Amino acid sequence: MRLTKELFYYKINKVKWLKTVWKTRGKYKNPPLKVPQAIEQLGVDIVDPLEEFRTDVKKEWKPPADDPRFYEEPSPTEHPLYKENPVSCYNYTIKFLQNIDQVCVLTKSQKLDGLPQNVSNLVNKIEIPNKEILLKRYIMHSQEWVSTRVKLPRRIDKENLKFKFPREYGIPPRQSIGIFLTDLVRMCQSTAAQFPNAVQGRRLIHSPYVNTHYMFNDENILIRGTPKYMLGSNQDLQPFADQETIDKSTEMALPDLYPVEPTIDLIKEHFYNDSTCNGFKLPYAFSRPHTLFMQNSDHWSNADRQCRSLMFCFAYATARARERFGDDVVKLPEPVSVQCVNMDQTTLNFTCFQLNTLDINTDGGIKNFVWFDTGNQIFKKIMPQPWKEDEFFHKKHYGDFESTPLDKMLALVLNGLPETANL
Repeated sequence: MRLTKELFYYKINKVKWLKTVWKTRGKYKNPPLKVPQAIEQLGVDIVDPLEEFRTDVKKEWKPPADDPRFYEEPSPTEHPLYKENPVSCYNYTIKFLQNIDQVCVLTKSQKLDGLPQNVSNLVNKIEIPNKEILLKRYIMHSQEWVSTRVKLPRRIDKENLKFKFPREYGIPPRQSIGIFLTDLVRMCQSTAAQFPNAVQGRRLIHSPYVNTHYMFNDENILIRGTPKYMLGSNQDLQPFADQETIDKSTEMALPDLYPVEPTIDLIKEHFYNDSTCNGFKLPYAFSRPHTLFMQNSDHWSNADRQCRSLMFCFAYATARARERFGDDVVKLPEPVSVQCVNMDQTTLNFTCFQLNTLDINTDGGIKNFVWFDTGNQIFKKIMPQPWKEDEFFHKKHYGDFESTPLDKMLALVLNGLPETANL
């Protein structure tokens, strides 16, 4: 059969019809449907199938059940944690404008340099076999002996700001610090054979969560966050200072921050939980905070990192005080002590905090105590500087090795054990 014009007649007319509809779009209307007379005589009920799709009939459309495309975000006031009165919140990422002075005002603390007497007495008193060899291996483990190789941020050297470094691949700083911190904690745990109570009365807890609040100048302040590790104990840590020293703290004046408001860096939030949580929902025998371990993968100064350590020590001590003496306690029958170790890739910082009072709403009265031992460098990381002529600077080097910071960390970890009283 030949393809003739007659065979394409219907198709050609259909194309012309579509072109006509396109030109007259908006004006063209489908002709009304007519029911054949024979159907009407039979009494058949005729239903228009397009009745539900007519635009002239306005009906309320309901989306299908549980369809995520039509999800409507609930109102913020319907959230179970929403509070009408905002709270000033502190978390891990907040940096204080006035550093140590500001955090001492917020926690009503007296700053002391060095380590407390009972901790410094333990430095260099505990021997670890092959300590320096193991420490050097841990340094290389965190810096080189890891198969991870990811793209690192482009490096900038202050000695030559114009030099453009090529793209570098290596271990991310956060991972490197986490490996080094874990190895140092493991080395401290290796002394358990000399101190049996360290095994029976201590537990290393990963990422414990703390949430607590207190009043400062009639303003509610909330502290919440998660350190890397917490060394939990079945006994509370003994106070660092005696009662006579605590009574003398009434003569000490807090730093003057005028015209800066102490709470200027805190975040106002309406979604918060105003209950106190020390990281454990159920009773736990080793829930008493002994030492916190925090890693610093940011570019903050050591003073800013010590401020963060003090805030978290204060939070854990406050949670422990309310657990022991009640939620409404202000004057503590007995001080509560907490220690903290924070570190970056090369340096350890130590914080020892003693909570003497929760009367933070006033400037007078006894003060809390905090000891800062800052800038304990274990080694120095010398990065390549290709623009220098000496070939020594063309490769990465590690130098200025010092094991004393490990002795201080070990003294903090073993502080409070009965066996250390005779050392």
